[in-house]
Amino acid sequence: MMEVLKMPKVKLGDIAKERREVYNGDKSSCPVVGLEHLTPGEIRLSDWDVGGNNTFSKAFFAGDVLFGRRRAYLKKAAQATVDGVCSGDITVIQARTDRVSPELLPFIIQNDAFFKFAVENSAGSLSPRVKWEHLANYEIGLPPMNEQRKLASLLWAAYELKESYERLLLASDEMAKSRFIEMFGKRQYPQSALIELIEPDAGLSYGIVQPGDDGTGDMGVLRPVDLIDGRISTSAIKYVNRSIGDGYKRTELNGKEILISVRGTTGITAITDSRFAGMNVTRGIAVIRFDEKKVNAIFLNAAINERTSQAFIQEHTRGATLKQINLADLRRLPIFLPPLALQKEFAAFIEQLDKSKVELQKSIACTDAMIKSLLSEAMGE
Repeated sequence: MMEVLKMPKVKLGDIAKERREVYNGDKSSCPVVGLEHLTPGEIRLSDWDVGGNNTFSKAFFAGDVLFGRRRAYLKKAAQATVDGVCSGDITVIQARTDRVSPELLPFIIQNDAFFKFAVENSAGSLSPRVKWEHLANYEIGLPPMNEQRKLASLLWAAYELKESYERLLLASDEMAKSRFIEMFGKRQYPQSALIELIEPDAGLSYGIVQPGDDGTGDMGVLRPVDLIDGRISTSAIKYVNRSIGDGYKRTELNGKEILISVRGTTGITAITDSRFAGMNVTRGIAVIRFDEKKVNAIFLNAAINERTSQAFIQEHTRGATLKQINLADLRRLPIFLPPLALQKEFAAFIEQLDKSKVELQKSIACTDAMIKSLLSEAMGE
């Protein structure tokens, strides 16, 4: 572990300042950043629009830190890699280069202690925002400049390692798609409607109409927002009294089904496992209880996410305020059906790939922990 000198606390406003320059140039080819371009946990800006119809006028420059001041609990902050213009809901923070290393500042901002401070100093109920004059009072311990540079170098090396793991994760997803196309894309197989692949008498149902928000019950209820990148997130599961679930036995989970979002962003899927047995779902999720004698779960999940299946789902998604797909339409979703042996061969490949992804995700978590540990030790937190 790197040796660092413990320093007296300094305020953020002593080592950085808010940039308040207005962009008056031509925005037709200018990078434009809104809150949607800041990804929680990502410390380097990698996404933006170019030009377009917007009223943004706040200028930023490469090296500045862009902090999402609205709903700070979303933990959005990143160092700009280009010059551009951004939303008024983003605070542009510029390093005072004689007091703090510009390469260290993004890590000072993108950390749990700073976000906690920002949330505590935010005002507003529906869309809380925090002002720079409050952020400027955030206190940290700061080592001498030469130690800051060494620390920044270590932190960026760790972050770039994390990025390499994330690229491997994306490559794994692309490998799964390529394998699916390789095995099934060049041959004609008979088609079945989704309803024909469901367990006899199981039907296709959505869940609890109004689960409530008190979160005090003993039955977990999954919502569309809990379906993320093909998996079920357990970070924000709602709970209700089991008596409410008693009226929705058809959608009580047994840990052997596929879930699909049918409201909001439709067509997102995930396969359940034993962790979710006994839970239920909301009106925004349909439960697919597949017939294992006809179709393999991993294959069916991939087939639903295949391009033509997703096109069918989006074509039948309707609604202006709240988009949704009717279950009658979803039951008609065409699924091509290769022999079960081929489906299982594909599933075995995906299961092996998933093991590698689990290891990559563990490596990402360990790298995140190392970054936090390095920063915490150096800042005396």
